[in-house]
Amino acid sequence: MIPSPRQVQEAKGKFPFNQSTCILHNSSDSVSLQFLVTHLRDRLQQFTKIETSMPDKVSGTCGSIILELLDQSANSPEDYEIRVSAEEVKVTGTYAGVIYGIETLCQLIRREGDAWYWPCQTLRDGPVMSWRSLMLDCSRHFLSKEFLLCCIDLMPRLKLNRRIIGIGPSDSL
Repeated sequence: MIPSPRQVQEAKGKFPFNQSTCILHNSSDSVSLQFLVTHLRDRLQQFTKIETSMPDKVSGTCGSIILELLDQSANSPEDYEIRVSAEEVKVTGTYAGVIYGIETLCQLIRREGDAWYWPCQTLRDGPVMSWRSLMLDCSRHFLSKEFLLCCIDLMPRLKLNRRIIGIGPSDSL
């Protein structure tokens, strides 16, 4: 996993990921969390080729992945926690923390034959440094717009939070 998490507590068991797995949120901020739920579903579908459902209410028949937002004042702005049990997966944190938790969750999924699963564990993580960046120097090397957008899209997967794009020397020199 990139970068290594602060704290991991292993447990026995697995949470299976399949078509009957539901991705939910339990917060009043439904617009922000609906985006995160859709993002998680798309990332997992891209990786596993499994389509999941996003029901409004939890049913007793589906294993659930639950996203939960905390107030900014509760933790550091980008801290998150992932709890994986045999019954559910829960990602808790601030908005930025849940985004990083989703990326970590995608790194943690395992495959055994045709079955996908997460090993049961509790993971707590957050950045050690507040500024984690990517620097692209466009003045020395031509970088296409598509390449720049691709780099920016890949930054959350590495949990980077700042981008610096050099555009060349100033005309006033």
